[in-house]
Amino acid sequence: MAYNKRNRYLRIVEIQDITLRKQAEGLTNVNIHKLHIYPKYHISLRTFYEYLATPAKRELKKIEEQTNLFNDNQIDMFNEKDND
Repeated sequence: MAYNKRNRYLRIVEIQDITLRKQAEGLTNVNIHKLHIYPKYHISLRTFYEYLATPAKRELKKIEEQTNLFNDNQIDMFNEKDND
């Protein structure tokens, strides 16, 4: 099976959700990274900012559409009925 970035985008969405919740509490991005993101994910501040700028939800939708399209086009050789 080919590599896709689904897990990476799921991780980015999780980090973005944490950031939005903590921003609503009044924390700055540097404090959010230092107190909540770095201890769990071990990513640098630069990577954190790159994750915040990534349209991960849109990319996940693209991956899901491609997966569905691929699955719809697959030949289902085990469920085909024989005409015997």
